[in-house]
Amino acid sequence: MPVYAAKSGKPVSLDQAVVLVKKETGAKVLSAKEVSKEGKQYYLIKTIDNGRVRLLRIDPKTGEQY
Repeated sequence: MPVYAAKSGKPVSLDQAVVLVKKETGAKVLSAKEVSKEGKQYYLIKTIDNGRVRLLRIDPKTGEQY
């Protein structure tokens, strides 16, 4: 599981998560939003790279993808 935030495990903002995902994946970010579902909060970031669309869920508390 990739870690996009610094290894400090500090909280990240939506803007920071977008920058980190771009940097780590090299993909173009199509959209990004905050989601709260079933008691969990996360950032949903939609990317495209080489024609492949991916949805990444990023934990705002740690910056980790899950």
